[in-house]
Amino acid sequence: MKTDIPYFILISFFTVLPCIAGDKLTVDLVNKKVDSLETELKNGSFEKTTLATETQAEVSPPTITFLHSDGKLVSAVITMNHEGWQNRFQYWFDNREKPLKYLKTSTRPDEKNKRQAVIYQADGTVLWKNADLPELTPDKILAEFKAAWDMAIGFSKY
Repeated sequence: MKTDIPYFILISFFTVLPCIAGDKLTVDLVNKKVDSLETELKNGSFEKTTLATETQAEVSPPTITFLHSDGKLVSAVITMNHEGWQNRFQYWFDNREKPLKYLKTSTRPDEKNKRQAVIYQADGTVLWKNADLPELTPDKILAEFKAAWDMAIGFSKY
């Protein structure tokens, strides 16, 4: 009996560890891809389309910025400004327009978790998260971009 317990633990260890390591490696790979896209964004490698409105209210309407290349969405940034703080929601997409990552950052003083993220697998399912899933799913963001892109292309004829 004594020999069964260490064997069971050993088998469990080598069965569970690759799963954990595999997820960690995938999370690291997604984060590296997002870092690479961020560098390209800062270098101005992508076209920018912004949808913005103005108001004199304490809470301003969101500003939505789509960063894209050849009609494909790379990143979407939604910024909500309040009188003394800001929420920023950012989505990143791969070259097939599949979601890579969602990140919410907040400067709100009473916000406990200032950075909340969701990392997606290649098939669009959630790989890792430290927050609720975004209310505006990556599919909805992509649909909004496609609508704005189609409208811009339609008006470019004039």
